[in-house]
This record gives sequence, C-alpha cells and structure tokens, in this order.
Amino acid sequence: MQGYLWLCSNMQHTRLWGTLHPFLEHSVVMGRCVANEGFLRALLHLDPYDGYHFFLPTRDAGAHLAQALCDTPAVRRGALKVATRLELPAALVRQPFHCFHLSDPMTEQPWLSALRNHLAPQVFPVTGVTHSLSYTRYGASLLAHMWPGCTRRDAIVSTSHAGCAVVGRMFANLRRGYGLTPEAHPQPQVLRMPLGVDPVSLPAPDPKARACERGRLGVGDELVLLVVGRIAHYAKMDLLPLFRMLQRAESCGLPRGEYLLVIAGQADADDGMPGILERMGALYGVRVRVVRSPDDATRNGLYAAADIFLSPSDNVQETFGLTLLEAAAAGLPVVASDWDGYRDLVEDGVTGFLVSTLGPAVSAGVDVAAPLLYDNQYHLLLAQQVAVDVEAFGASIARLAVSAALREEMGRAGRERVLARFAWESVVSRWVGLWDALWQEPVDEQCRMHAHPMAMSYADVFGGYPSARLDANLRVRATPAGLAVYGGREQATPYPGVAFMVPDEALHRLLFRARKGASLREICGHLLSGADRGGDAAPDMSASVPSAAGRSTSLMPDSPPTSPRGAGASEDAVPGGSLWSLPGNGDLTLEGLHFLVLWALKHDLLEVY
Repeated sequence: MQGYLWLCSNMQHTRLWGTLHPFLEHSVVMGRCVANEGFLRALLHLDPYDGYHFFLPTRDAGAHLAQALCDTPAVRRGALKVATRLELPAALVRQPFHCFHLSDPMTEQPWLSALRNHLAPQVFPVTGVTHSLSYTRYGASLLAHMWPGCTRRDAIVSTSHAGCAVVGRMFANLRRGYGLTPEAHPQPQVLRMPLGVDPVSLPAPDPKARACERGRLGVGDELVLLVVGRIAHYAKMDLLPLFRMLQRAESCGLPRGEYLLVIAGQADADDGMPGILERMGALYGVRVRVVRSPDDATRNGLYAAADIFLSPSDNVQETFGLTLLEAAAAGLPVVASDWDGYRDLVEDGVTGFLVSTLGPAVSAGVDVAAPLLYDNQYHLLLAQQVAVDVEAFGASIARLAVSAALREEMGRAGRERVLARFAWESVVSRWVGLWDALWQEPVDEQCRMHAHPMAMSYADVFGGYPSARLDANLRVRATPAGLAVYGGREQATPYPGVAFMVPDEALHRLLFRARKGASLREICGHLLSGADRGGDAAPDMSASVPSAAGRSTSLMPDSPPTSPRGAGASEDAVPGGSLWSLPGNGDLTLEGLHFLVLWALKHDLLEVY
C-alpha cells in the first residue's frame, strides 16, 4: 500500500484509466475472452492515457499482464500498474481517474460507482461492457444498478442493438415488478459499442496462403464450408439442423460429395458432441472434419482455406457474433441466422445472407424454473424452441456454392465493411470518445448523499454483537505495552491486510495523547485538529461527520444522519470523513481514528479506565 501511495503522490496531473478486471483470462477460449483481450491490446497500443491501473483481488492475479502485453507502447513506457482491491479506496481519493471500465458490468459496477461517489474528488465515468445476457441471475444484478446514487456518467454498454434492447427490457421489467420510478431509482445509460477484430491477424485472401492451408486440410478444388464457435448445442448453436440444411442445399445445386464441412471450436476432451457430429455426417453423406479447440493460428488458417462461413445460431446466450466479424475480415461470405447481434454484422444480400428465425411467444414455464436449473439446462430448453428456416438457409448456401463470383463479391464487401467499422483501433477510439462524452453529462452532487441500499451497514446491523460500542465519553490511556511501542522499545504488529490503517506516526500521536489518560472526545479533538502538531483549536466533536458507509458517525450516540459529503459540497472537494482517507503519512480522519483506537485496545496498547 505504501508503495502505491507514493506512486500516486507523484501523479497528480495525469489522466488515468482504471479497471477492476484483468481482461486477460487463462480459461476456456470463448468469444468473451477473445474480445476482452482484443480490446485491451488495442487500448494499450493506441495508448490515449497517462496510466492504466488494474485493481485486482490479489497482486498475483495481474502478474502475467505486463509480460503478456509487453509488445504494447503503454507497457513499454511503464504505464501499466497493478494494485490490489484494498488499495483502490485510497487511490480514488488521490488520483485523477478519467474513467473506470469493467469487462463485465453485472457484478461490481454499482459498488464501484458507490465507492466513487463517496471518495473520488470528481464523479468520473464508470462503464462496463456486456457479453452474454441470458443468465437468470442477471435480473438481481441489474436491480443493484437502480439506486439513488446512479448518475448519467454511469453506463452499461452492450455490443449490439439487440443487446441494448434486452438490457432496456430487463430494466423495464424490474421497474414494473418493484414499482421503481426513474426519479427515485435512476439507472445507468444503456449505450452500444461493437466488438472488433485485428485486421492484421486476419489478412486479405491470398492465393498462396489459401493453397497452403487447403493442403493442410487435404482438399483440392472442392468447397470448404466452415463453422467456428463453441461446440455446444446448449450454449451456442444446435448444429444438427445444419445437416438438413445441407440436404436442402444439395437439392438447389450444392454438389453432393464435393464439399467438406469443417466445424471448429472449443470442446472438452470428454464431450461426445464432436463424435456425434461426425456420425451425423456419415449418416447424411457429408464429409465432416471436427477441429477441437483450435489455437489462433489454426483458426486463422481455417478462415484462409474456407469458401463460405456458416453460423445458424439459435441460442439466447449469443449476443454479438465475433466469429462472423473474423470470417468477414478474412474475406468470406457469411450465411447466418437472422438472430440478435448478427443483424449488426451481416448486410443481407451484400456481405452474405441472413436467414429468418422463429421463436416462442410465451416462455412462462422456463421463466419460473430457470432460477432452479443449471444455465445449460434452461438455455437448451429455450434454444430448442427457436427454428432457423431450414429451406432458406440451404438455398443461401447453394447460391454461394454455385457462384465463385458471388462469393468473391460478398467476401470483398464484408472485409471492407469490417475494416471501416469494426477494426479494433477504430472501436477503441470510439470508446475514448465515449468516456470523454460522459464527462459532459450533468451530475447532481446529491448523488453523494446516498448509501447504496444493498450495502451492508455493518456497525448498525451487527451493533448488537459487542457488549458496548465506542462512545465519546469513553476514557482510555496508554498501557505499559503502548508506552513501550511509543518509546521504540517494542513494535506494533498489525496484519498485512490492515497495516496501512496503523501508520507509525498516527499510532505514536495517539499513544502520546493517551499517555496520561483522556476521553475519546478529547483525544479526537486534538488529533483531528492537528493541535498536537501546533494546529488550530479542537473542533466540536459532538457534531456528526461523514462515514464511508454514507451515514454519519458521531462521537455522541443517536446523532441524526448527514450527507457523506455535506449538502452543497463542490465537485472538487476531497472527502474528509472516510476510513479510507487515512493515508500512510499519519493524517487522520474520524473513522480512521476510531479504527486506530479500537485496534490499540484490541492489542493492549490502550486500556479503558
């Protein structure tokens, strides 16, 4: 903590980008992981900010970041900093964060906004980007976003028009169900920003590279139809109807036996679905090649070798469709279902074909059971009620199969569209513009008055656990052990997780003031006013002062609550009453001093008399 505070003290005139998430995930390869890494790399290559601060659960959680991103300008100049979540509050007090951005807004974004309201000198933008939206628990997650402290600088950003509509309807359902008005319970803005791709990793079609990759597949002049996506009928798309679609395509001109269907995607080693797809191919007379969990080079090679890209998605777990962008960037025409974010990516009749879908009008049975089921169970129940037009999908495949000129024309148009709208550099530039624009949104300083209603007020809720609670009239004095610590004959031994709350200078000032005994009111009056350093007269300690929980903390019991910032506080004012305003140099706040007193009592450096 001390090292981070020292760093912060030397960066007062910088613009900082912050996050709570690493963006790089070493887990199953999914679209979310690919998109998050692509975004972060593009941001650090563009390098629009002075620093990039990652506040992670542990420092080890970010140990791989600098190494993995060492090729970016921001990392090469040392602008990437990793700290722990415990260091976040102090950083918010001292640092000029331009914005915070999360790779998922569902869990932590409301709590970050609440902490910002309480501690930050200014209300900076807080954004989070959605990926899958179909998890039943997300209703409760979005409810936490609707609270009096939410501002117009808070935004949930979805990657597609369809995703924005889903978030909007979820908020509307919550308002209707709980009777929440926008005036009393404002919500974040719902904005749209697409994902992107790196055109460099997916170059324009090249005859030599194409021939090489087709040789790896063992194909000559026959067509290669490519599907890329998680091989999961319950979470991505049901591929069994694809064989019926290919039957329809053969009846419309697709040469039977003269094409190869390649299915590439993440699949667990014990997953039987790849084997089922191969057996289905044999049953329908379709040559099938399943490529399990391809790495980037293998996947890009498949794009280079293919002729047509297919994606008959039918699952609400899908939101955007990153593989469609990858295929288009590689110059492939796309045949896809007319489904969610796919509509933003495929220009029907220009870069490929969108095929109509039909879904349920009522889902009450699944709705009520979903919270008690596994995600894959209710996703499968929903997906099996979505029908992609089999005949039209097959006819679209056939149209492309019989016309090399049409494939080339649509593939070229698709790549041009990706380069113009979806290159990561362009997308990240729009993110930077979005964060700048959010600063122009008005903010009512009254937002700082509100504690989040879902936050636990521990001192109040658990106030019945101890025999008594700290009181202004409590008289304490230094013990022999306390005097030994003050005199340097012994050392205080706080745990690492609280050591920053027990700085030596502050502890020594407390022990000196209590050496002859005094009331808590007297001790606080002197230490908070700086009187023991030759400061002004002690303040009236019977008045309430702000606390970190958004409630007043008073040395006198039963004081009425006050604003955590005070009515009419200016946006540039630094909060002074928080536990987290206590830095390592010994400056004190009331809540921080209460912590120090109780810690000293706990460890026999002070005693009640």
